[in-house]
Parts: sequence; structure tokens; C-alpha cells
Amino acid sequence: MTNPVTEQDALQTRISAYIDGALPPQEAEAFEAEAAANPEVAAELDAMLAVEAELTAAFDDLLDTPVPEALEQGIMAEQTPAPSPAPAAANANQPPQRNWPALATAACALLAVGVAGGYGLGLSNRAAPEVHREYVEVVKAPGWKAQVADYHRIYAAQTRHLVEVPATEKDHIETWLTATIGAPVRVPDLSGAGYTFEGARLLVAAGKPVFQLVFTDANGGVIALCGLKGGGNDAPAPQEFGDLTMIGWQNAETDFVLVGPAETDLIPLAETLATSL
Repeated sequence: MTNPVTEQDALQTRISAYIDGALPPQEAEAFEAEAAANPEVAAELDAMLAVEAELTAAFDDLLDTPVPEALEQGIMAEQTPAPSPAPAAANANQPPQRNWPALATAACALLAVGVAGGYGLGLSNRAAPEVHREYVEVVKAPGWKAQVADYHRIYAAQTRHLVEVPATEKDHIETWLTATIGAPVRVPDLSGAGYTFEGARLLVAAGKPVFQLVFTDANGGVIALCGLKGGGNDAPAPQEFGDLTMIGWQNAETDFVLVGPAETDLIPLAETLATSL
């Protein structure tokens, strides 16, 4: 009889190896195909990516956490050489003495304080004003665009499962994604630029919901307009992610990114979208 717990553990081990880049290229490609075809595997991947993003944000906050004054003084005291005993002879010097076990204990205590503080930021009530500031910082973290690029590589290779909700349900897509993202989502008309709206998906990046509006050109090329709740006033700026180009910008409520093949010039389209969304 198959043990479902063992299967779940094996799946999580594979996902962890995939996220860490530890799978050989052929195994990684096979896993990506499996995730694209199996909603349960895709959901588990999304969940583990979200946890990784929360932990990454927590440890990033650790770097900015002030060291408690009492703890800092204790560490400095441990690093100060103890007075050397009187030498037995004029040329008999002794090295400075340090209490290494105590110093290690103090360093571990500092790490524990930082991790507790950073982890608390990730799980605390989002309604508090100071936590909202941290929420915006996580949204703007560099990692979310790389995660979106990974999603695009997987889904752009699909045909039958290119989107989650088809373009025929445009009104539903806008209502659903607006409610889920927490910021207005509108499907732009890109027919003038030669693109047809195919439908939408809901992604997860930086631990936050991300909308993905998928478009195709006459040759079957796939581009996507993605975004999450954030906000600012950044103008469109290109970034390269291997075989993909991404143009990111912001409006008052949303961080956007337009993603497509590296050889596609997306800047004019992104500039148009930045003034219309």
C-alpha cells in the first residue's frame, strides 16, 4: 500500500532541490513540465516559494536590526585581550587571552535576537502602520521578478494550459484579480500592437499574490503583464533575466512588469501601458 506521507516528503524534497538549483538540468526540466501539468505539484511549489520568500525577507531584516547595547558591550568585552600575567623572563611574552565559549554564546544570542525580530515582521499583523511599511519593502524586494520569470518560462511553453482563466471571462478576470491582489487590475487592449489576450493566471512571488495577463502574437510568441500590490513612481526600466526581458514600472498602487522573449522590444509597449494603467 502506498504511503501518502512518504510521497509528500519525496515531493517536498524534490521541490526544495529545484528551488536551490540542486537538480541536474534534465531533472529540473522534467520537474518544470510536471509542475505545469499537475496542479497539486504547482500548488506545493507555490507554497514553498512563498515560505522561502518570507524567510529571505526575515533574514534580510536581520542585517538592519540594531544590536542591543548591552549585548554589544558584552561582545566587545569578550574581544578585549585579558591582561597578560607578569612574564617569567624579559622576553617571555604570552598571547592575549579570550574566552571563546563565552564569545560564541554571545554571537549566537545576537543571531537569535535578529532572527526573532525579522521573523516577527513577516508574521505580524499587516494592519499595523509599521508593518505596512515592511510589507511594501518586501513587495519591492529584488526576488519577485526572478520568480515571475521562472513562472513565465514554464507557462509560456504550454499550449492547452497556457492560462488558468480564458479571455472569454475578461470581466470575471478583472473582478477576481482585483479582489485577490488588493489593487485595480484591468486587461489592456494590445491588439493595436499585434497581441491577442489569451487569459490570466494567479501567481505567488515574494509571498504575495501576483496577477499574470497572458498575450500572444501572430507567431505564437508569448508575453505577459504581471503585477502585485506595491506602488511608487518608477518609470519603465528594462532588466535581463537570461532568455527573457522584463520591463518594470510602478503607479500609485501597483508594481508592474512586462515580460517576454529577450529578442522582443517591449519598451515602447511598456511605456504605453505605464501611461494607461
